[in-house]
Amino acid sequence: VKLAESIRTGGHVDEFLDLEFENFLSGHRHEASNQVPHLEWIHRLHSGYSVKAARVLLDCARTEQKSLAQRKTLLSIGKLAVWCEKEATSEQVEVQLDYVYDAQNILRDFGGQNIQDKVSTEEALVDILLEGNNNNKTCGKYAYCLGMLERAENRIQLENSSREINVVTDHLNDLAVLRVRVWWDIVLQDKNTWKRAVKSYLESSDSSFVEEMLAKTKFVKTADLVIKETEGTTDTILSRYGLDRASVKILAHKVVESSGEDQKENEAAWENVLYKALTSANV
Repeated sequence: VKLAESIRTGGHVDEFLDLEFENFLSGHRHEASNQVPHLEWIHRLHSGYSVKAARVLLDCARTEQKSLAQRKTLLSIGKLAVWCEKEATSEQVEVQLDYVYDAQNILRDFGGQNIQDKVSTEEALVDILLEGNNNNKTCGKYAYCLGMLERAENRIQLENSSREINVVTDHLNDLAVLRVRVWWDIVLQDKNTWKRAVKSYLESSDSSFVEEMLAKTKFVKTADLVIKETEGTTDTILSRYGLDRASVKILAHKVVESSGEDQKENEAAWENVLYKALTSANV
């Protein structure tokens, strides 16, 4: 009470009272995690420790599992707190805000009214996109979803730089699986065209026309969009977005496995046709 009155009137804050108040606030934990003091940032900010306040806000945001809007508010205040320090960086806050924006966009376009503010994992967000109405699955939406997974990878690497390599690797492998699922769904949007292309590839030694056949598929258009909107060499971009040779091989296996086709011959054909289709993109 004495400290609050001193703050209200702009008077001198006794150091002992200041420490007692800090300890008091530290005991008030965020409801989603007993490890995060959700009121401590207020005192940190008032005491001039803006970066420490930002760290508390960031921790609170990470443990906020109910509302995207609440997480966004905590991060936005944290970003403003970081800006108070000229030498400080808000990179960790920025990557968390990227997640919030990504989640809000996907939930708005594909989620139901009751989940538009729900904190969701990348896997859940991909599920929502893939289970959505095919009419809403534009190349732009697919490219955005792939971009979300790319930003998620950057966030995982930034936030887990000091953790065991196996933990980080497991997270990155999960994202790689999600990328394959997205590309697989893109292929299914033009499955009849792809089947004709693979059949033609198997029946003819001249496969140049296969590229023309696939040029207008969502697979090629999405790859083209990703390449245009991302900085870097084409090979690097394709690798980051799950279209390197190894990933294409996994994608071919998934397509053939799901369609019940003959494994060996058709899997090789699908892999070659998928890779040839990439040459139709604006590379």
